[in-house]
This record gives sequence, structure tokens and C-alpha cells, in this order.
Amino acid sequence: FKDSGLTLDPRLAPVIIGSVRVFTSCCSSAALKRANRRYMFASCSLMLGLCCAAMAAFSHWRDTLLPIHLGIMPLVIAILMFVAHAFGINAVMHLITAEMFPGRVRSLGSSLTLTIAILGNALNSSLYPIVQGATSFSCVFAIYSGASIFMAVLAALVIPDHRGLSLVRIEREGQQ
Repeated sequence: FKDSGLTLDPRLAPVIIGSVRVFTSCCSSAALKRANRRYMFASCSLMLGLCCAAMAAFSHWRDTLLPIHLGIMPLVIAILMFVAHAFGINAVMHLITAEMFPGRVRSLGSSLTLTIAILGNALNSSLYPIVQGATSFSCVFAIYSGASIFMAVLAALVIPDHRGLSLVRIEREGQQ
């Protein structure tokens, strides 16, 4: 948050974001019951991509064009990024993972998928300072923006809509 130009105390931002993230996760559980998962995931991925692009643009403008203070704008963008992730991306990914594997290996498959996701997050966290040191803060968020928009397009094409179907019926349809 220091690098983003936040004028608020940077130690307060994680507390605000954590609170919003917990609240949003609870809301996503209710939304998943009725919402189309494909649209939910794709729209939240697109929102994440646009927020990353905004963060990159504001950072670039602050560093190169205008010596402006962004106030709490980086915090607002970060909150929207975490809302998109907690509401549509994370929740749908876990739900689809549970539906993807047949009953006899569902536990193992879900565990392996989660392990791979955690390793990916660790790799991303490890590479962030290296990529930022080699490029810039705005370049890193431009890369994240491109990846999120690609993820939105891919999700819109691939994610099935299994609303109202039981796991047995989903498994049966997957075998056909």
C-alpha cells in the first residue's frame, strides 16, 4: 500500500480489506445458490482485471506524468479487487472443484487442486518483488490485469452451469 500512493495509514488498509473480504465471502455463498457460475466468475475476473489496470494506470500517472496524491483511491481499488476475488472467483473455483471429480476421488482431487493453487499463490508472492524490481509497480499490475482479463474470457467459454443439479447428476452427465 505504500507503493500504491495511499495517503491513509498503510497499516489500517489490511484490516479494512480483511473485514470486507469476510463479509463478501458470506454474501457469495447466498449468491451461488441462484447465480450463473460462469457469469459470476467471468464478471468478477473482468472486474479484477479492470481494477488491476486502474491501479497500474494511477501508479504510472503518479510516477511519470503528474505528481498527484491519490488519497484513498488505491484502497478503494484494492477493496474492489478483493471483493471480486472473494465473491466470484474463489467461491466459484472451490465449488467447481468439488463438482469436477467423481465421488470416489473427490476428496483427493479437491485436496490436490487446493495444494496446487496454494503453491501457485506462493510462487506468485515470491515472484512479485522480483518482477517489480525488474520492471515497476505499474508494470506488475498491468501483467495481472492482462492475466485476469484472459481468465475472464477463458471462464466465459469453459465453466459449465450446474445450478440445481445434484452431484450424482453432474457426475452422470460428465460420464456421457
